[in-house]
Formats: sequence, C-alpha cells, structure tokens
Amino acid sequence: MSNLTGQQINQTYDGLLNLQDSTTGITSTFQQIQDGLGNNTGLTIRQNQLQGGGLFSNQYFVPQYMGTNAVTFSAGSQSALGTQNVIIATPFYDPGMFSYSAMSYFLGTITSTSDTCEAAIYSPQYINGAGLHPKDVIISGLTITTTGSTGLKTIIFPSNISMSGTGAGPNFLVFKISNGGVQPTVRIGGGGFYNALPNLFYGQIPTLAGVNYGTPIRINGNNYVYSGTSTFQNPYSTSIASTQSSTSNITMNTFGFALHTVGA
Repeated sequence: MSNLTGQQINQTYDGLLNLQDSTTGITSTFQQIQDGLGNNTGLTIRQNQLQGGGLFSNQYFVPQYMGTNAVTFSAGSQSALGTQNVIIATPFYDPGMFSYSAMSYFLGTITSTSDTCEAAIYSPQYINGAGLHPKDVIISGLTITTTGSTGLKTIIFPSNISMSGTGAGPNFLVFKISNGGVQPTVRIGGGGFYNALPNLFYGQIPTLAGVNYGTPIRINGNNYVYSGTSTFQNPYSTSIASTQSSTSNITMNTFGFALHTVGA
C-alpha cells in the first residue's frame, strides 16, 4: 500500500474497499463490498463465503461426511499381484473448511494371506512434469482392519484433523498392504476419486504411458502405485514421482472412505 504513504485519509478514502456496514465486521449475512464512496463492487461477503459475478460460489453448509466421492458397501475388486508391500495413494478433494474426528470405510473381504494395512492422509505437492503427488503428513498410523467380520469400520482419530492449512484442493489417502509377498486378498470398498476438472487448476502433464498430455491426477488404473517406494515418509520428496509404476494392470479399486465432520 505504498500509494497511501504520506496521504491524508480525506484524500484517499474513496479508493479503499470496505463493508457496506462499517460497524459490524463480517457477519452471517451477506454485505456488499464497496469503495469509499459507497459504490458496490459486485462482490458480496459473509462468514465463509464470497460471491459475485465471474466467481464460482455455492451456499455454505456443514456436511455430515467428506472424503472420496463415494464409499461403496461392497467387496470391491481384488488388488493385483504387485500391490503388496508398496505405497499406494488414492486422491480425494477437500474444501479446506472443516475439521474431522474419524474415518469410516467398508471391509468387504477379510484376508486369507495374512495382509495387514496401514494408512495416512497427506497434503499434496505439484511436481513439474509429473503432476500431483503426496507430500506432508496430516495424520499417520491409521490401522485398517483386515480380519474379523466384514462391514463398515470406523477409526476414531486421537485428535481432530483439518486440511485448512493447504486450502481447498486435492489430498491423498496413502496406504500400504503388507504380507509375505503374495497377491493381497483383503478388499476395501471403493469410492470415487478427485478427478473433477483438475486441469483447469493444475494444467496438463504427460500421462504415465507417455502417449498424450492429460490430467495431473496421474493414476495407475484407479490409484497411484509407487512400486519403488515402500515406506511412509514425512515429507515425501519430489523423487516419489519417479517411483510410480507405469504398469497399467498394477491396480485395485479406489479406497473409499468418509471423514466425519465436526459440528455436523
């Protein structure tokens, strides 16, 4: 605001933006954003929402759940041989507005090959030429049930988590199915992944097969399969992109999960 240096208020107020009601601050009711002369800018604002011509906006509600676009209450497809003992990631979208107390998923088939499964939630990083990949841990050490009865399972978080630090955008559920080196038999119900017009925000990159430029959500079938990475790291360096498998048949369904919204 160097253009205000040495200026008097009575000489500059007409070029300053302010709320229609200058005595209340931002409230739960929409107010016009005006210049100092009382002219409307075309933008209105209230708590947690800004709208105006040319801006995408929607009415603010607190949902009961967030997470993947769906959680399927079915067995899902079996993981391919080669998906054991390596890091796999499912991308999902979060608006960056809510806190979460728990995560639910559907155990469709219990293991017969001594599978264990651990998961974590990561924020994203954009890697030039390789698109979006996991970076920083938001919560780790989540134990995914692979034995006992099938059905809907819920993990209560030790403390609430939030993706507000990175704002609205993609995040990753990162998981690893461990066993003695055989094709996993545990099956988790699937769910839709974040794939809604990402190229509008993050551009296009070469696909894994290198046959065209496509979305920066560079999945292998339905997930990211990092056949060259076997450990949870915090953070993941940009080198994680080079460990992603380009073999299209190393896949499984997406990991469907629902995050329990605090205050819903």
